[in-house]
Amino acid sequence: MSLGRRLAVALGAGPVPRDAGRGAGEAVRTRDHLANTRTFLAWMRLALTLVTAGFSVDKLGLLLPEGRGQSASGGDLGAALGLVLAGGILANLALTRFLLQRRVIEGPALRTRVLLDVTLMAIAGTVGTLVVLFLLRTG
Repeated sequence: MSLGRRLAVALGAGPVPRDAGRGAGEAVRTRDHLANTRTFLAWMRLALTLVTAGFSVDKLGLLLPEGRGQSASGGDLGAALGLVLAGGILANLALTRFLLQRRVIEGPALRTRVLLDVTLMAIAGTVGTLVVLFLLRTG
């Protein structure tokens, strides 16, 4: 199968293979695709939240008292860039997971891919822990 044809099938633009799905008809495959899309959108909401938090930290100066390590707009540039970078990485990993899972759904057998999910959770957990530590330090 050519690269263009494989990419078209992975993105859902190509024809559905005859042996696609895991049995029980088209309804199971449709349900799996919808669940995959919901999961992707949830990860994208988290990524957008991280980018927004980074923007807020930079523009509103939420982390440091005046004068220490601030950007021109008054915020902590390092923390802001870290949050925006984490959001960007999370968005790219979420897209990768979505496309891989889409290909698995179209295949004949269910195969799980744990490493990407663990990586996504590690990023989300690390950022969550940093936010809790920040709240404890400033609260």
